[in-house]
Amino acid sequence: MKKVCIYKRRFLKINIFLCLLWFISIIAVPTASDIVEAEQASPVIDKEKDEQPDGVVGDEECVDPLVPFDYAGTEVLEKDAYPDITELVTQYYNATLSADMETLEMIVSDSSLIDQSKLAAQGSYIESIDNLICYTVTKPTKDAFRAYVYYDMKLTGIETPAPALSALYVTLASDGRYIIYLSGLDADTHNFIEEADQSEDVQHLKDLVNERFEKVINTDEQLKSFCETMNNV
Repeated sequence: MKKVCIYKRRFLKINIFLCLLWFISIIAVPTASDIVEAEQASPVIDKEKDEQPDGVVGDEECVDPLVPFDYAGTEVLEKDAYPDITELVTQYYNATLSADMETLEMIVSDSSLIDQSKLAAQGSYIESIDNLICYTVTKPTKDAFRAYVYYDMKLTGIETPAPALSALYVTLASDGRYIIYLSGLDADTHNFIEEADQSEDVQHLKDLVNERFEKVINTDEQLKSFCETMNNV
């Protein structure tokens, strides 16, 4: 595989279950065609937890299944800082979930890279995506972003939603609109994404979602059983 594709297999190994889901293979990587390989999640970063200002959810609350996920982000990893991008990724996830190729053609760089058979199949087990939060790292050129999208995935027939985290590359189209970029990457863009994905801020976000996921599956036997089944596929 070409060098520009290497980083796709290093990020978003949130857990084996979510990496095996077809939905993640469709939306989480820039080419929308490679299935993300499963990999053991990184350990939680051991960092001091300062007292949070009023109204800001701390790490303990973020991993508590009884509390809605609401990590505040950082100066580098900004939470919902760009309404147009948050709206774009929300539209993107809704379109992938409903297999709306007409919409996808308008908001991605190359819709031919999206596996339509997987889009159709995912509807049998994904009921909805809720509580979407878009965290962004801005490219130094200010014209593109690495977006890390948290959401709760409701699976058909399972009461408890599964926490998930995906990454997208967002850039400006020639007409000035933000789009989800699914095409090949140049070296500069590859390096930006690699550095963002490996940054301490993003690793910490990933660890929070990992820990939350582990706690969630231990509260719902159906979800846990489904995860174990998927892991054995």
